Amino acid sequence: MRNIWGGIIFFIAGALFLGIGSYVAFFSHKGYVETTARITNVERISRPGSDDDSYRVYVEYTVDGQRYEGLSNSHSSGDVAGKKVKIYYDPEDPSRIVGDGTVLGCIFMGCGALSMIAAVPTARRKPYYGP
Repeated sequence: MRNIWGGIIFFIAGALFLGIGSYVAFFSHKGYVETTARITNVERISRPGSDDDSYRVYVEYTVDGQRYEGLSNSHSSGDVAGKKVKIYYDPEDPSRIVGDGTVLGCIFMGCGALSMIAAVPTARRKPYYGP
């Protein structure tokens, strides 16, 4: 019975990752308008006691002749000042932006799908009761 519950939990976790990945990749910028921005600064943030650093990516872009500056919510290893990146802005308030989350969303979807596939044999396995 234990194997069945492990498989079910693994399947549900995979479905959650798949759903979150789908939202990030396809729906987080729904209704927003795509434009090209230029990275003005990449700020590295070190966390004491951790090997993982996070980054803040500042961008500037123009909408209807007005220049805006903002903080993008996405970062990739090749981000440097001067690089052009794709962002999305809210047409109602162009100062609100989101980065392109397609890569992150696809990673989440892939992990979720693999988790769901791995859960199926676990849930189907018959328990061993001994001789």
